[in-house]
Amino acid sequence: MRTLATLIFTLRLLLVSAVVYNSTRFLPADVRSRLRYQATRRGAARIADYCLAKGGIFLKAAQYLSTVSNLFDTEFTEIFAGVPDRAEARPYEEIRYRFQSEFGREPEAMLLEFDRKPLAAASLGQVHVGRTKDGRKVAIKLLHPNMETLIRQDLRALRYVVRLILWFYSHLDFRGHLSEFANMVQLEIDYENEAESMRRARDQWKDEPRIIVPAVIDELSRSTVLTTEYIEGVSINDLDRLDRLGINRRTVAELLLESYARMVLSHRFYHADPHPGNIFVIPSNSLHPIRLAFVDFGATQDVTERTLTLLRRFLQLARARDIPGMVDLALESEMLSPEADREVYTNLFELIHARYGSFKVEDYYRINPVRFGRVIKIRDLQTVGLRLREVIAQIKLPRRYIYLGRTITMLISQAMRLDDRVNVFLVAKPHVDRYIGRRRGGVLQFVKARVANAAALLDDRRRVAPALSRYDEMMNRRMQHRIATELALGGMAVAMGALTTVLYIFQGDRPAIYALYGALACLAFYALSALRRVR
Repeated sequence: MRTLATLIFTLRLLLVSAVVYNSTRFLPADVRSRLRYQATRRGAARIADYCLAKGGIFLKAAQYLSTVSNLFDTEFTEIFAGVPDRAEARPYEEIRYRFQSEFGREPEAMLLEFDRKPLAAASLGQVHVGRTKDGRKVAIKLLHPNMETLIRQDLRALRYVVRLILWFYSHLDFRGHLSEFANMVQLEIDYENEAESMRRARDQWKDEPRIIVPAVIDELSRSTVLTTEYIEGVSINDLDRLDRLGINRRTVAELLLESYARMVLSHRFYHADPHPGNIFVIPSNSLHPIRLAFVDFGATQDVTERTLTLLRRFLQLARARDIPGMVDLALESEMLSPEADREVYTNLFELIHARYGSFKVEDYYRINPVRFGRVIKIRDLQTVGLRLREVIAQIKLPRRYIYLGRTITMLISQAMRLDDRVNVFLVAKPHVDRYIGRRRGGVLQFVKARVANAAALLDDRRRVAPALSRYDEMMNRRMQHRIATELALGGMAVAMGALTTVLYIFQGDRPAIYALYGALACLAFYALSALRRVR
């Protein structure tokens, strides 16, 4: 029933979107854009509500959609990001099944204390607090009963949904994303894999007193039960309590950003789910400064050598403002489809560079990434002869980078929530400098770099000229298409008018009125198209 309900819900949304898209084609551009935006936003909100109602991996799917920035605008991804990873807790009689199936005994028989009321409940499992027989306070995470079966059913439903979307919109191919999402979910329900990730992270941070990873209690952990030491701290999202305790939020935000810079660039292994429920702040005392504790390592990711190489090259190209080199790197890393026209995208990047080309290298570190705004504008696409549909199909985030993109998005959001004055670039800059190396070469190298940058800025107009020529050609083709459309609409209006007369003579008022409505609709669309052409 869940599969059928999901397919019906998806089909309804797709039919509504198709009606909205086709019925607004002849409206003025600003009206058409506003109506489609409102319809898409309502659709995104309905999807988020549906995922929240269904629970299970649909909650994970909504959070996953919040990271697919090449398919949705920021406003839409924020709607999906707002879906919490929370679910109703299962009663003790159900959750006890997990413990018994893994250990063959009741929780109370193996623990000194076991709180039957869960501390927290998420989409896939829930956490209970207990105490071992030697007195240690522990957190016990148990997978919800029958979750494996439910995941298989929901993934099958999502596969049908992806095929249905692809049938309606061939440029929205979610198959690769669904494969990565399925792998992510399977890893998250493997608690033995999570335990190994926690041991690895704990070993990497053993020499850093400001970062804590809880120890795994091996004798109380299995594939669907994970027991770790209990962390006494304040949720990083509990701003009121942080303030009451006198904890400097800016210090917390900077420590959070610094820790992730080290995870990605030095450890090459990072915690890929930095939502507030997984990060705790431990106040300072006479022995320790403010510390951060990371829990729930169900989502982790290795940073491969290839990823590091591409990241290093991107940072170097960004500093040198080598636009053609960045396009080549996008093609090489598969962020830009092999079918994409290199020259067209070079011109597009050149247009963007011409707009922001007066920025100095140091200015990039002062940009607030949350408030920087949309970099690529619709008029840029029109200038180089690209359609938004082509950009959506050709600019993709490869599956191996989805975790990283999702993590960075959540990380920036959390840091800005702690202190909206904190600057991600400034905090990350020392680690980036250490990673890619400081520029050397003295005065001569400095002068050569400045001359190269000046030449690039002067060359912007020449580089954009081919794009402007293609833009003129595109506008001529668009004008021809509009004139042809107006002729067709005019012919249809005349035909419907003639049909109205015939029906009125032979069939009476009622049949003729419908033909008249059709004739009036054709005339209205004809008038709108003519007005747009004149404007």
